[in-house]
Amino acid sequence: MKFTPKIKLSYRSKLTLLNSLLVFTALLVVTTFFLNLYRSEKLSNVYENELATTHQLVTNIENMIFIASTVELEQVKKSRDLIFVVEDPCGPQPVATSSDLYRKALADLGFSPEAWLKAAEIKSHCASLAPAAKGEVRLFQPGTVGPKLYMPTLLAFVPARGAVGKARLLLLSLDGTGSSDGDHAFFITSSAGTRVWSDSLPEALERLLASTGVTQDAIATTAKETTLSGLSSIGRKGGDGIVAYAPLLSGFSLFSLSSERALLSSIDFMLIQSILLVCGFLFICFFFGRLFATRLTRPLGELKDAAEQIGSGNFSQHLRITEDDEISIIKTSFNVMTSKIVQLINDTKTKAMIESEINVAQQVQKLLLPPSLVRTSNHEISSSVQMAQKCGGDWWGYAEVPIPGRQPVLLLLIGDVTGHGVSSALLTAAAQGGLSVLSTFFESEHKVAPALVPALLNDPRLVLHLFNRAVFLSGGGTLAMSFFTCLLDPQSEVLHTANAGHNKPYLIDEKGKIKPLGPSGNVLGKAMKEEFPEIETHEWKKGSQVFLYTDGLIDCYEGDKNLFERKHLVRLLKDAGGLKGPALLQRIMQERAKMIKGLRAEDDVTAVVITQAAQAVSRTKAPAEKTEAPVGV
Repeated sequence: MKFTPKIKLSYRSKLTLLNSLLVFTALLVVTTFFLNLYRSEKLSNVYENELATTHQLVTNIENMIFIASTVELEQVKKSRDLIFVVEDPCGPQPVATSSDLYRKALADLGFSPEAWLKAAEIKSHCASLAPAAKGEVRLFQPGTVGPKLYMPTLLAFVPARGAVGKARLLLLSLDGTGSSDGDHAFFITSSAGTRVWSDSLPEALERLLASTGVTQDAIATTAKETTLSGLSSIGRKGGDGIVAYAPLLSGFSLFSLSSERALLSSIDFMLIQSILLVCGFLFICFFFGRLFATRLTRPLGELKDAAEQIGSGNFSQHLRITEDDEISIIKTSFNVMTSKIVQLINDTKTKAMIESEINVAQQVQKLLLPPSLVRTSNHEISSSVQMAQKCGGDWWGYAEVPIPGRQPVLLLLIGDVTGHGVSSALLTAAAQGGLSVLSTFFESEHKVAPALVPALLNDPRLVLHLFNRAVFLSGGGTLAMSFFTCLLDPQSEVLHTANAGHNKPYLIDEKGKIKPLGPSGNVLGKAMKEEFPEIETHEWKKGSQVFLYTDGLIDCYEGDKNLFERKHLVRLLKDAGGLKGPALLQRIMQERAKMIKGLRAEDDVTAVVITQAAQAVSRTKAPAEKTEAPVGV
């Protein structure tokens, strides 16, 4: 017969154990929660700081190279950033000038720029500098073709500038960029990903790459993309690497590599210490719990005594009940604690803003717009975009929102930035970024919080609030953007619209009747918080169309006369004769071209026609025209 000992716990012991466990659980959860919040905030700050530091270093290097290529040689002697400058290093009579600040250090190293120029080493490198003579700046790692100093330095060969200028060889001081702990490094690569400079020893950099899991292939791919796009960014690569990168000069990229584990080691250490502290506190709770339990269970003892008196026939016993008993205090304390936790969570929420610098060109802006013909699951979208200049302020995009268990909903947007040119094009890039963020939100939220997606899809004003914030932060309140958005639901046969100061589009129903969509409200980008008009809801049946456009379509002034205005557009839509999609768009653009008679466009012209297909478009068989992915990038 097996004997199983039974441990009997008194009510007081059970209460002590329960209170201790509750305190331990609460402290552990709250401590872990807030430390993880702090860790996430710290990581966000690290991302911002690393990207800002990379941008600053790129700016410093480019500025120093520009100044050194044009400054008088006498001014080099007073410089703190230029160690020495050699004019015409590959010529018959090179002239070397060093900074007075570094002259003694160079002498201690036994280095003389004049003597070095006569050595065979510099002569062998002059042959490799032939591309630089064609206008390219060449960068080198000091110690390979120059002196090896005690601080990070960079050698640069700058070609001749102007008709009488001469090429120069520069030794730049990058003091302050080196890292002694081996957990961070700056390095420069060519467009092919070949490292040409680093602020660390080669073996130290290789160890850092190996420890973070960042491969040379990843560096080469990123360098090529950075050189082609001219964009800078930051992100996690490998298993433990945080990599910030930015384009440098022409054909180079600057990388900043850090170990996430090292950056957040203090936070992780604090998390472990806090958990140990909570465990120690639990032990104290067990030790003193019994003492506190005696006091907490005292009302139960009074109740027991009163019950015994009543059992003996003494009914004169009376228990005084007050509103400030232990249970009431516990409830009050809990409510106070809950209120403080909610307040602390609200106070600790931060809104992260990532700044990106975009080198806008005509080819880049074309990538921001979808192709002229797009077919989605249930719709066909035709568009025509004509920029008044190489870069413009017109933009449109779309996103197909997948919803489990039903047909996807199509989000269609169009906007027009005040003016046109580079500044307006930069704002359209911000709008495209907002669409990418919104598309990611749609794809993730119906998995994590399904109720949020329907709320957003039923109220397009939320989309206006999102884009208003993006436009305001990008334009600083100096640029505005008219904007129109609509949500087309083919399954429910409805469309919801919201307008922020944009020209009213036209709905063409399946019977050919047209109706303007509105009302119009304030434009985007004037204030961080903006109110927008009520949304409109219309029927969206098979065969229906929506025609959207920017003001450049109907502002065709020759002197005081408008050659193609809104009434002409309305007449063409009414007389369309059942034309759909590309045919309707082609008819309107051709008739407009005839009416304006070759008038030079003063503003960007964009027109978009979206048609609900009579039957769902098959995605397994590609149409003759180009078919795009669900996001209009």
